[in-house]
Amino acid sequence: MIISIPTIKDGYDKDYIISSKLSVFDSEWNITKSLLHNTRTCLDIGAHIGIYALEYSKYFENVHSFEPIPKIYEYLKTNTHYNSNINIYNTAISDKDDEYLQMLPHNRCTEINVVISEETEKGWYVSFNMPKQYTKETLPVPNNSEVKIIEIPAEKFAVISFSGLVREKKYAEMLSLLNEEMKKRNLDPKGSVILARYNPPWTLPFLRRNELMFRF
Repeated sequence: MIISIPTIKDGYDKDYIISSKLSVFDSEWNITKSLLHNTRTCLDIGAHIGIYALEYSKYFENVHSFEPIPKIYEYLKTNTHYNSNINIYNTAISDKDDEYLQMLPHNRCTEINVVISEETEKGWYVSFNMPKQYTKETLPVPNNSEVKIIEIPAEKFAVISFSGLVREKKYAEMLSLLNEEMKKRNLDPKGSVILARYNPPWTLPFLRRNELMFRF
């Protein structure tokens, strides 16, 4: 299978063509197939670059794929061009009427998607960085009282970056390297290690950016 892949590093400005069996999706796809009952029509909402749409097209008579981000939609169009039963739409779709879904800019994942996880005495603390064009006053008000919007002052971190999936073995290796490097530089870590993930879950593993970091 030939898939056109946008590169994160260059802000989706270049194409990479790769040949792959996409084995990373095998387990997910096997689960999906077991749930199929009606194989006439499939709605692929949030189609991204079309990897799942291509698989769905083998089992469904018609696949309708929705991708709202214009640049990603262009890759979707390229990848599904030769599949006559895949219909693509450059739009968002929602289960609510009269709702305006605001798409955040997608040209730099570091400004949008970072999810930070930190283990504390009270359990795991998860936070999200908001895009810099917003202020505390202009952000939407959370509909859950347990979600707080706070401003965090600038801090210093020692950071190691890596790609792929965050598995236990990889996590331990990166943490060991980070600790070694901090010792070399005489930096004393403060608090527990923090894990940052920069990409949505459908991103191919080798295109993902992850970081482990310590305050110092």
